[in-house]
Amino acid sequence: FDYYDWGEGWSGVKRSTRVEEKEGEAVFTMNNILDRGEAPFNIVGSWKQVAPDRIKFSGVLRPEKSAPIVMAQFSLTPGVTLRAGGAEITRASGATEKARIPFPIGSLGDDVTSLTMRDSKERPFVLTFDPPARILTHDAARIAFVADQMEAGKEYPLGFEIQFPAAVKFYPGPTSVPSSTEGWFEFTGKSPIPAESEWSMASWLEAPAGKHGRIKSEGDRLLYNGKPIKLWGLNVSYQNCAPARDVADRRADFYAALGVNSVRLHKYADGTGWAGITTKESHVEFDPAELDKMDYFVAALKKRGIYTKLSPVFIMKLGRAERERVPFMDELGEMRGDRLDPRHGSIYVSEELQDLLIEQVTKLLKHTNPHTGLTYAEDPAIAFVEIYNEDSALFGGVTGVISRSPTLRKRTGERFADWLKAKYGNEEAFLAAWGPGALNHEALRNMNVPQDESWAERRIYPVGNPWFFDPDNLNTSQKPIERRLLDTMRFLYELQNEFYAKAAKAYRDAGYGGEIIASNWIAGRAMSHLYNLHSDYLIGTIDRHNYFGEGTKFAFNNKSMLATPGGGMFSSSLNQTAERPFMLSEWIHVERNEMGVEGAAIIGAYGMGLQGWDVSYPFQNGDEGTWSRGIFREPWDVTAPNFMGIFPAVSRQVLRGDIQASDVVHYRNVHVPSLDQQKVGFNDKVTQAWDVKTFDSEVFPVAALAAARGLVRFTDEFTATEPFDLTAHIRDGVVHSTTGQLAWRPGDHSRDGHFTVNTPGTQAVVGFAKGRTADLADVTITPESEFGAIYLSAQSPDGTLAQDRGVILAAIARARNKDAVIAEDTLMFSKGRGEWGRPNGPVVMEPVKARIKFKRAGKPTVHVLDHNGVRTGRTVDLEGDTFTMDTGRDGTPYYLVTW
Repeated sequence: FDYYDWGEGWSGVKRSTRVEEKEGEAVFTMNNILDRGEAPFNIVGSWKQVAPDRIKFSGVLRPEKSAPIVMAQFSLTPGVTLRAGGAEITRASGATEKARIPFPIGSLGDDVTSLTMRDSKERPFVLTFDPPARILTHDAARIAFVADQMEAGKEYPLGFEIQFPAAVKFYPGPTSVPSSTEGWFEFTGKSPIPAESEWSMASWLEAPAGKHGRIKSEGDRLLYNGKPIKLWGLNVSYQNCAPARDVADRRADFYAALGVNSVRLHKYADGTGWAGITTKESHVEFDPAELDKMDYFVAALKKRGIYTKLSPVFIMKLGRAERERVPFMDELGEMRGDRLDPRHGSIYVSEELQDLLIEQVTKLLKHTNPHTGLTYAEDPAIAFVEIYNEDSALFGGVTGVISRSPTLRKRTGERFADWLKAKYGNEEAFLAAWGPGALNHEALRNMNVPQDESWAERRIYPVGNPWFFDPDNLNTSQKPIERRLLDTMRFLYELQNEFYAKAAKAYRDAGYGGEIIASNWIAGRAMSHLYNLHSDYLIGTIDRHNYFGEGTKFAFNNKSMLATPGGGMFSSSLNQTAERPFMLSEWIHVERNEMGVEGAAIIGAYGMGLQGWDVSYPFQNGDEGTWSRGIFREPWDVTAPNFMGIFPAVSRQVLRGDIQASDVVHYRNVHVPSLDQQKVGFNDKVTQAWDVKTFDSEVFPVAALAAARGLVRFTDEFTATEPFDLTAHIRDGVVHSTTGQLAWRPGDHSRDGHFTVNTPGTQAVVGFAKGRTADLADVTITPESEFGAIYLSAQSPDGTLAQDRGVILAAIARARNKDAVIAEDTLMFSKGRGEWGRPNGPVVMEPVKARIKFKRAGKPTVHVLDHNGVRTGRTVDLEGDTFTMDTGRDGTPYYLVTW
């Protein structure tokens, strides 16, 4: 439930709220003033538990002044659990009717006495209203205190009870919530990581980066000095790409110690001040002082053996100095501060924007870094240049641009008309193909594009988006304009290819000899998706972005990726193609999801290992060259210890190449010309909620990613795709990799499932495996905690658990701010004004406990390491060849085992 109110004409309302806990009740007072008319009104009420399975709300609204008001209401948004069964409404008359969830735009009426929702198991959640309620709907059910008009001196009551299918726990406020971190230990890792750290990997990185020349692609691999190389990195964004020199050095040392051998400098040229290193006036010119800071950072990374990827902008923006270069600039939007954002899609239909971006990048490529003595183009430590971030001509932004800009609408309409004339030759053939109703279709009006198309006047607009292009809609609601949309896709694909090729040529002409990628976005599924994928393929390495989790301001989304083999952000691997390297350059569990360590484990083992990925950059960082001091300080946090804390083990596994890529490869064959006839040959599924995306395929189900490699293969002629037999790789419900090194047990619910790693160099258990013994080659691991990642990895670059002088043991679960008030791992109470559990920590870590037995001859010694990997002088007692690891008891996630 959330409270909202709107004054007349949807105007604003000033509100202050006070909530107190009184004898088990949450008692609240809201003092409100309408912006229009300055009419004050207050609401007082309470929430309380009246039975084990019932919660009661009661409140009353009292206006001090009569005034019109759109609505003052509590808004009920049913969660995912309740979206399966719909709703049933009972009215004061006793009549009942059905409603769907999410609720459509409209009204449930003003006489609702009960609202019943059911979950997928048909369990009822019943709201009973007394007095009968007025409820308007728009996704949520807006339960009104008052609507339309409020009268001074009158009271407007609202009351309801919620009856749950079973007993619930009710916390009226923070003081009633028991500690969520009892028994957790404080994380005290600091920088620099000392030279005597047992897990430091600084010596693993051959320095300087590019010592033997450039990293080059060969087929689907990256090679350096004639050998395969994996780039295991992270993102640094905006002004953080140009840190002060002391911060640059601390970061470079910290990253190297944790095995990070590449950094994606992202959005460094997205603006000025916090937004990057360009000048206040121009998006093309660099501020000399800020550029020097980035120069130093790049050189500091190179010195430690860390490669750089250049990702200049989020979206190409315009400064005031660009007005002469873009005479139609005002058509694209309004300046906000120093920049105008022309938004997605604009660059594909504007040569001016393309030229500005190319100029910006080539200026940097030709710039000599005084700290390396090389231009960026010459420097082999610059491993990648990214043409454009998170965009595609097929994503739908082009339609928005031509609706806003008459200049680009005219230009693009003429170009599409000429393209159609070249394809069809004459108007008769064109109309026969498109159909009489396709020109000036209502879709243009719905997208604010004028219905003034004309074959004779060279004015036809490439309007469309992934929803229109999707076969499910293309062959139903959009069937009347099917051929129009198919031609639009092909035209936009060619437009995109032209821009990417132009940029790539300019970067080569500037002397750059490294790898180039096009973009990292997706464009729906089926034809539009595959056109976009092939466009990226034409340039080089395939790059994608994906995220998992993403809770809300107060609510956690503590689901796990482990429940579904191959699922979550790892499913992006279905974008991997034959003959090209693959990278995921943005990924992480988003804040209000605490399972981040599983992401590093899955991407490290299944992505960089079994699927043969080449590059990984989790998003994002603004660190001071050390661990994060608080959890949830921002939505994405690479240096949080519950994420990066497992790197001393996973980085070893990745850089040493412990996990083999599967030699069993399934190809989904794509013939690009056949896409124009909707001839794909298989049915893939793409679900996208902005940054959070999932992929699946009927011929290569997502769970198959836990067994074998799955690639898109572009063919010279249409070739059928055979389905992959996943059943051959499932034993006792566990998906086994073809290499025999990985085994993934699915979960029965969203916080269940685990996998094991069993290689000579690394052996591990990750996930929800309490009480299950993993019998691995050199150890058996029996977790005694609900969740965690438990890794044993050989200490040296060429070591194995059977023979190495030492083995690093790392065990990570969740982390929280010590004083965070979190109820049942579900809700975080706000403390004070926006503190949300003191995001500056101190950080405490959830203990991980397990029984570990070694199979290696000789008696091991288990040394307790501090949080920087330094021996503390303490050891753990053994029972023969077995010991109990307990990170809470020992106050550390790190150990060293020696023989």
